[in-house]
Amino acid sequence: MLSQEQFINQLFELRAQYRTDNAWVGSWDESWNDDEVLAKFIRCAFNLYEATARNNLKLTLLGGTEIRLDDQYIRNFGVTGVNGIQDESTRIHIRNARERWLKNYLYTGNKPPKPYAPVNGTGSILSEKSWTPILNDALIIGAITGGQDFALALTPEEQNAWKLMFPEDRDDPNTARPLGGKINHLVDQFGQGKSKWKRFLKTRKDMFIDPGYRNLRVFSRELLGLYFAGYEPVFTSQQLGFRPSNKPNPLDFKIYLHKLRKLGFQNSVANRRVLMQEISKFLFDDAQALGQDWTD
Repeated sequence: MLSQEQFINQLFELRAQYRTDNAWVGSWDESWNDDEVLAKFIRCAFNLYEATARNNLKLTLLGGTEIRLDDQYIRNFGVTGVNGIQDESTRIHIRNARERWLKNYLYTGNKPPKPYAPVNGTGSILSEKSWTPILNDALIIGAITGGQDFALALTPEEQNAWKLMFPEDRDDPNTARPLGGKINHLVDQFGQGKSKWKRFLKTRKDMFIDPGYRNLRVFSRELLGLYFAGYEPVFTSQQLGFRPSNKPNPLDFKIYLHKLRKLGFQNSVANRRVLMQEISKFLFDDAQALGQDWTD
């Protein structure tokens, strides 16, 4: 694990590349083109890196921003919040959910559900003030450094789409959702889970590519990070998870950025086909499984 000094030094050495490859961050009101602002962003990223590496559940969730407003996800996994929770709506949602839990416990006499995971920097759902690509990379590298599992958390809309595609799963509340704790490592003996996830993800271009800007989403960047680190996908009908392999590849910020650049992620609109082929190989051992008709 990098010390704070090593972390800061490595990122300051990479600052020109981060700025060039993510020029849109420089247009923010609080622009990281200012070295003082960048230093603040790097400190926040280190806080998350350090906290993620000691995540209590040894699990990090990947998925759309809507998962930060999902009661079951928050209750089971908590949010990071080591630099403060990212947005007001998530803050209010967590506060209201906890109040509902407490009211049920104190006044109704009903057995309360599982308490909400503490928002103390050790939760599994990313929600951080001062978000930047550096901070997001710190989440992935920190979790990888800690040898943690990852799992895809579908948003409510994505869960509904799954159940429309697979009606046999409609009555199972846990289908296509990560469960509490480590990912399920049961072997997908007959390939049914993998087959279902391939069929589903082929219809979900929007999970990988922003439909408006047409660039690859942060989720795609995260998957590539796991790919670079030698992680392996784990498929069941209930979840898509990722675990460290027996032969992990070293991954730090320099290696991560170098490999992203080599694939052309800094111009992901122009390089979508190549990037999606790499993601497809990672997920399904087949470069043609996803995204061949996603380049228009």
